[in-house]
Amino acid sequence: MSYMESAWENQYEAWMHQEYEWYTTVDYLCHEGWVHGKLHKALTQEELTEIRDWLTAHYPGKHECYNDEVMLPTEKDVTWFMLRFS
Repeated sequence: MSYMESAWENQYEAWMHQEYEWYTTVDYLCHEGWVHGKLHKALTQEELTEIRDWLTAHYPGKHECYNDEVMLPTEKDVTWFMLRFS
């Protein structure tokens, strides 16, 4: 296996691990009563960073986010998030 193939395989495995951890967290938090929201538009990396920074700065409660998906404790919070970033 070449260096590039090995690097690609390692990167792919890391991405798959992140995806697995995110969806495990989503399942757990949904079971605990949290609400899942997903933005339905293509976002650039800068926009995703802006969303994460905004959540950290302006959302006082606990939250989880991964790419264009977010987990918040109440449906009202998810609705406001979706309105803000859609």
